[in-house]
Amino acid sequence: MNLTVIFNGACLVFGLQSIFLVEANAEMENPSPTPATATSGEQTSAEELDRPGEVENPFVLSPGTVQIVSYVLAANAKGRENEDLGTGGSAVLLQAGVRFGLCRSLEGQIFADTYLSATDNGPSGGVPDHAAAGLGFLTLRAKVQMSGNSTSEDGFALVPFLRFPVNKGLTGQRGAEPGLTVPIDMDLDHGLEVQGSTDIAIGHGDDGRRDTDWETQASLEWHITRTWSVYLEPEVDAGEGRPRWALEQGINLLLRNHLQLDLGFNTGVAGNAKAHFGYLGMGTTF
Repeated sequence: MNLTVIFNGACLVFGLQSIFLVEANAEMENPSPTPATATSGEQTSAEELDRPGEVENPFVLSPGTVQIVSYVLAANAKGRENEDLGTGGSAVLLQAGVRFGLCRSLEGQIFADTYLSATDNGPSGGVPDHAAAGLGFLTLRAKVQMSGNSTSEDGFALVPFLRFPVNKGLTGQRGAEPGLTVPIDMDLDHGLEVQGSTDIAIGHGDDGRRDTDWETQASLEWHITRTWSVYLEPEVDAGEGRPRWALEQGINLLLRNHLQLDLGFNTGVAGNAKAHFGYLGMGTTF
């Protein structure tokens, strides 16, 4: 797979979202009946975007609803390693996927991480030797909403997942990683909201044996108006070696009903201070 094919794929994803935006505008002019969990024509909490590699939204899409999500993420070598995106040099990725409501409390997700540009692992024990590109990971998730609904703004879910490394040279992973994520959401007064999740994955350690890795994050989100909000999120990742701390901050914009834009930056803290990555994402629901 060469860069031309990959960039054409990226253009296709964003092009599809533009088509769905036109359909969303037509729906706003002539709204049709919607499920009880939402006011007609308005976006629900279930549509709120999860940032790259995370699941913090515990609400599921209503049956038959589909959301297309795409993120462009740029990480330096340390940030790429800490986000389990390989152990080479810096990288630019396209994370694209689809969420689809299956029934009242169940949602399916399929996401693919494509490396638009990356320094892969060389033959000398992980030393980067040349630039590469291609499909890196494929992740399958099933979100089961255990409590709450998209109007109460309070709830939690169970999200089992399975992550497959497609290109081991890019990802540095040796096999599939099963795991479980538990996202929660609590609505506070004055436009404040707390979201968080605990993620447990069974991966492969440096010695080739199975290794358990867990990550916990909690974000404070302030909905300044209906159309835009800001968030601040501390997170810790523990497994092999010392725990890694990071701080994430960003802004989420509701451009139109069912069309969101998300912009954020993650930076390491203390001993993890050299790990950085930024991202820009868009989500369209129809």
